[in-house]
Amino acid sequence: MGRCLAGAPTVEWAMLNWIVAALLFCTCAVSARASSVPSIAPATKEQKALLEAYQKRMVGAGQLRAQVTRKTLIGLLGTEKKAEGSLLLSKGRVRIDLKTAETDERQLLIVGSKKFWATTYPPVTLKDAAIQVVTGPVKSKKSGSQGVLALLAKDGFLKSFTVSGVALAEGGEMSYYLQPKQDWVEAKRALLSLVPLKKGSKLNFTDASQWAVGEMKIWDFQDNETTYLLKNVVIEKKSPADKEFEFTPPKNADVMPVGV
Repeated sequence: MGRCLAGAPTVEWAMLNWIVAALLFCTCAVSARASSVPSIAPATKEQKALLEAYQKRMVGAGQLRAQVTRKTLIGLLGTEKKAEGSLLLSKGRVRIDLKTAETDERQLLIVGSKKFWATTYPPVTLKDAAIQVVTGPVKSKKSGSQGVLALLAKDGFLKSFTVSGVALAEGGEMSYYLQPKQDWVEAKRALLSLVPLKKGSKLNFTDASQWAVGEMKIWDFQDNETTYLLKNVVIEKKSPADKEFEFTPPKNADVMPVGV
């Protein structure tokens, strides 16, 4: 796997991100669309300050909630897989609940304070199939490559990434291209975009509350591209209930413990 990044949060990261990557291949494939190459320039002082301010807002918030669409482009196959659902983030704890429309297959990833669960519910065509659950401890002494979870880390994404450039889009959306500070298998590079909440108005680089994260993207060393498109992003001071980051496997589930 990738080399360790000392001091970053971990959830048996190498194993967990392998699980997350595996779940990406469980959804229904559709034809991939070619995307245009954006014009990328070095980040200005204002743009860097805005990203730092937004990170501070995310890290200090009680919770971030959003509707999310995950698209996975499989580099070798040239196919795209899509799932939709919700994202809940609170001080390093993560809950991503996704479903594939074509098969009704559900994928639930919960990263709690001490334990994680990666759960796959079978599609409607396999009603008698068992629910698959992979679970293990959350640790904090060492970490390996983290993939998209590094963008959602408790201490913020800039602890693990540096800004390599910025691309501007119509409407003021800014896409920050991020380079890992260490070599990671699951994250060759990343992207995080900020979208202004007030369309058509002069961009405000000093008030992070006027912006919302619109997209997160990870490219791995196998040329796979995983995109999370966010909408209806809500950041609140109040923390969610602890039960949102807890999970009890169903009685008929196949449970595989790792890292214990």
